[in-house]
Amino acid sequence: MAAHRRADAERGLRDQPGDLAAAGPAPARPGDRVTGPPLVTPLEADALGSGWGALIALLLIAVLLVAAVWVDQRVAVFVRRFAGARLLPLRLVARRPLLARAALWLAAAAVSLALALWLSALVAWILVPAGVVALALAFTPPLRDVVLGVGGALSGRLKEGDYVAIAELEGEITRVGMRAIELRTLDGTRVDVSHGRIAREGLRRLTAEGGGYPVDMALPVHEDLDLATLVEAARLAACLAPHAHLGARPAVSLSETVPPVLQVRGFAIDPFSAGPYRGEVVMSFRETVAELRADAAEQSPADAT
Repeated sequence: MAAHRRADAERGLRDQPGDLAAAGPAPARPGDRVTGPPLVTPLEADALGSGWGALIALLLIAVLLVAAVWVDQRVAVFVRRFAGARLLPLRLVARRPLLARAALWLAAAAVSLALALWLSALVAWILVPAGVVALALAFTPPLRDVVLGVGGALSGRLKEGDYVAIAELEGEITRVGMRAIELRTLDGTRVDVSHGRIAREGLRRLTAEGGGYPVDMALPVHEDLDLATLVEAARLAACLAPHAHLGARPAVSLSETVPPVLQVRGFAIDPFSAGPYRGEVVMSFRETVAELRADAAEQSPADAT
């Protein structure tokens, strides 16, 4: 009996919390289930869970991006079709397609955010990236224009004072902005041209490398006068015109057409001076031809005598 009480006392001392660390693990008894250390710790499980969550989020964003692009194209078609339409006294859609698309995407993003706050966290994983992608796509054209404008500014391709042609527009660059350039056309109208349009339609520089605006002309060849003399007269007329660019050298060649003509490439000061320059060259060449014929007529009687 005393032996049983002594064994119970020793067992009670071993079961006290303060003595568990000192006593170490209890020896295995027959019939006890032996378990080893866990294969994955709680910290590792959290890391694996966050990694899979990030991967799923990236996949969802990619899928939503493709879907948003598809929806954005349909919205663009809708806006173009109903732009400027009226419903009673109210406009159905604003006249500016970009603003209309931005308004639609902002409304969609607001609805997505409201649903994400109201519904479960799983739905929030889907709707919040959709709202972000929608906002990004809504302002894609302005962002593209800004990026192209920064690239053009860094490369120095566009500068104020350059004369360029963009599709049917020709004129002088009066301002280079982040989203667009201001172009003063030949009739004095100022037009804003976005960098996106320049990238789509291309830009042709009208100013020659040595300066000046190139002007092509065709002057007649007079068979009664020496060809070399006519070529020199055309070159001098292109060089000495009041609106000629002094830093450029005109080129004169004989065409292969029948009848042949003198092909003259001169250089005006700028595109706005091209018209006056052309008239000055033609008038100067005519005056020179008249003087050459007068000299030839004076020399003919002298030769006859």
